[in-house]
Amino acid sequence: MDWIDVLPVAIPFALAVVLWFLQDRSKFNWEQHKRKEERYVKMFNSLSGFYANADPDKARAKKVKFVDQLRLAWLYCPDEVIRKSNAFLDTIKAGNPKPKEKQEEALGEFVLEARKDLMGKGWLWRKKTKLAPDDFKTWTST
Repeated sequence: MDWIDVLPVAIPFALAVVLWFLQDRSKFNWEQHKRKEERYVKMFNSLSGFYANADPDKARAKKVKFVDQLRLAWLYCPDEVIRKSNAFLDTIKAGNPKPKEKQEEALGEFVLEARKDLMGKGWLWRKKTKLAPDDFKTWTST
């Protein structure tokens, strides 16, 4: 038996293995993206607990929820998102709060980094953003 005789079977088999691997990797990436998106949504929903005009009772619960979600973010989220969220929390630390402008800047940097993470990092499908950290505003209804 010659190696030429094996090619008609080996090539489709190798191609099938490569395609299976790529499909499995794509599925894993999508599931990871969904977990991160779910985590970010919960974190962003709890951000209003840090606003100056927040109801103190609700604010405490939202802050706890944010910190809980941040702990879970260590499993899926990139290093920069963790660093930016820690930097934000550092600006509002009890006993040593930073000026309001620094708090807003740190919050904007965290939100922007999470946005970049969810928008993708692939060279072919990366969506670029022109937003800056100070474009994120802490709006509330009256």
